[in-house]
Amino acid sequence: MKPTVSFQSKFLVAAMIVLALGSAAFAGTEKTLHSFNEATGNGPQNGVIFDAVGNLYGTAFLGGSRNCNNFEDGCGVVFEMSPKANGTWSYNVIYEFTGGTDGLHPSTQLVFDAAGNLYGATHGPVDARTSYGTVYELSPNGDGTWRFSLLYTFTGGNDGGQPDWLVMDSSGNLYGTTEEGGSYGQGVVFELSPGSNGTWNFSLAHTFTGCQDGGVPMSLAFDAKGNLYGTSQLGGLKCSPSSGGTIFELIPNSGGGWHESVLDSFDDGPSGGDTLNLIFDAAGNMYGVGILGGKNGSGVVLKLTPGSNGKWSETVLHNFNGQNGFEPQALIFGSDGQLYGTTKHGPANYGLVFEIANQAGAPENIVYAFTGGADGDQPQGPIILDQAGNIYGTTGNGGANGVGAVFEITP
Repeated sequence: MKPTVSFQSKFLVAAMIVLALGSAAFAGTEKTLHSFNEATGNGPQNGVIFDAVGNLYGTAFLGGSRNCNNFEDGCGVVFEMSPKANGTWSYNVIYEFTGGTDGLHPSTQLVFDAAGNLYGATHGPVDARTSYGTVYELSPNGDGTWRFSLLYTFTGGNDGGQPDWLVMDSSGNLYGTTEEGGSYGQGVVFELSPGSNGTWNFSLAHTFTGCQDGGVPMSLAFDAKGNLYGTSQLGGLKCSPSSGGTIFELIPNSGGGWHESVLDSFDDGPSGGDTLNLIFDAAGNMYGVGILGGKNGSGVVLKLTPGSNGKWSETVLHNFNGQNGFEPQALIFGSDGQLYGTTKHGPANYGLVFEIANQAGAPENIVYAFTGGADGDQPQGPIILDQAGNIYGTTGNGGANGVGAVFEITP
């Protein structure tokens, strides 16, 4: 359990960190768009996304209905935020999970389809074990309300359990990962395809063994050509308990189905481990953050470059050392070609937003260091940028009520 720290103590610690970091800690300006509370949503973990007109959507792991009988502070919510003329943002819960057949604890980032429908997944009851998670759709009714549809309920068996990531391809098919279940109990990559009668067809793209192919998948991403890539937390070529996971590609078979190819394998050494948040540049190079590992054990920023022989070469662009961040969480390209990201922790354990150039050994610029107060504490989940280059995301703690915030940072 996180120890209780008074606001005055946090303020004094934050002031000391500012002096230690110098002006680099305030290279950007922060604006708290919303502070969560225990009643209407708290503990956001999955960032936010924009719709076509500039509204923000996201999820909170807790909050909302307390009727889910799971001894937690609410079942979780999906929310919408809209900008006002005076510069503030409105906050509206568009769906409140009940802990019934709809699931509870939304566990993945939201995804929009071309028609404006939202998709996400839940972990499902952790204590009752009557469900191992769900995949759902929210469709706008046209009057500001949204209609909930249940697409799939996991059993925790061969189909997997407790989904952690969700992406959609250009044809409207959903792909996701589960952190457990499957034939070997090491998680799966699944596919949900829409049918002609409104139903969705479930299939497995890969079942992890926990050995060379990886185990406990963490994230998925499509490149510009529609190829599917992902990361796993465990497993690797050494197939030992010390293996730090894999980066893999899923390749469609000519006769249907998929086969996996491991592109990189980690051992929690110089190249990191527990890789998250894959992104691609225009040349097809792949980037990600290793939460752990690196030469300082505090995480890394990685670049993988495809070779003519089908092999990928790895370059460590940046090693974190604790003082300049610890446990990186997210990565995104700015319009200036710079890489922007977050770390869950920083010198004062509150996290930060960083910027680095796309080259090995490039110095890190701390865009903003969170203080743990009203601005937020420990950013989690993906981040996004608007057309002006402002950065948006969520913190799992902090804010005015101590249970998370949505932030905007202008570099």
